[in-house]
Amino acid sequence: MSRTPKGNIQSYEQMIESNKQITQSRLYSRDDATSEKISAMVESTRQSLEQMPKKIDLSDTEVVRRVALQYLTACDNTACLPSKTGVCRALGISRQAVDAYMQREPKSSTTAFLEVFFDACAELLTNAALIGGIHPIMSIFIAKSIYKYKEVSTLEVVNPHDALRDSSDLTAAEVAKKYAELPAD
Repeated sequence: MSRTPKGNIQSYEQMIESNKQITQSRLYSRDDATSEKISAMVESTRQSLEQMPKKIDLSDTEVVRRVALQYLTACDNTACLPSKTGVCRALGISRQAVDAYMQREPKSSTTAFLEVFFDACAELLTNAALIGGIHPIMSIFIAKSIYKYKEVSTLEVVNPHDALRDSSDLTAAEVAKKYAELPAD
């Protein structure tokens, strides 16, 4: 694959050639109907980016709130799940820039509002997966990568003197007695 050196802008022809090579990978479906759907999504995104508003001032919490609520209304009217990326696009700013602002200004009212908004988006995503509205594995991936969900494991230290002996050393009556002594939950 011929790529231009970093920093040089590709020509349209180079973009086409590079994309043709990428779409030949196993990551992409060879199905024409799927290709048409991907093309439609890309065109819709291109149009959306062309119409995107100029970047707003994130320190203006009321404007951020108004745009975010308007975005939720648009999601409701189109039966589309809201997303962190979607609201950032509606705000005219990248997700990374919003994350950087929130990290820089952790006590701002905008950060507080966005944290609640993103939690609501994550909850909607989870609920949609629970009712079969979206693929559950994809929802887990999105929740972890975008909404920073984490899996938590706990370890309980067991005193070896209190632990059950090897089951081969116990009679059936002793095993039944040990299990009867365990808490119900």
